[in-house]
Amino acid sequence: MKKTVRYVAMDVHAETIAIAMVAPTLIPTQARDRVKTDRRDAGKLARYLRGGDLTAVWVADEASEALRDLLHALQLDHATRGSICPFCWTK
Repeated sequence: MKKTVRYVAMDVHAETIAIAMVAPTLIPTQARDRVKTDRRDAGKLARYLRGGDLTAVWVADEASEALRDLLHALQLDHATRGSICPFCWTK
């Protein structure tokens, strides 16, 4: 299975390492930032983090993911009028 950022974050959290996940759309940008290098990006991220300009996002743990999957399955079942779980929607 390919490891996504979510699974890497769960592994790091399991090791009790402090991390902050930031959505790329929440990183401040300027119009003149056209040249992108790893070194410049790392420096900008460090300055933004130190200045408090980054907003951390919540990464779901395994229990939250399981609950989300269950609710999604129940919503799909409800949309198909209980064809998967007929006793779940009886009154």
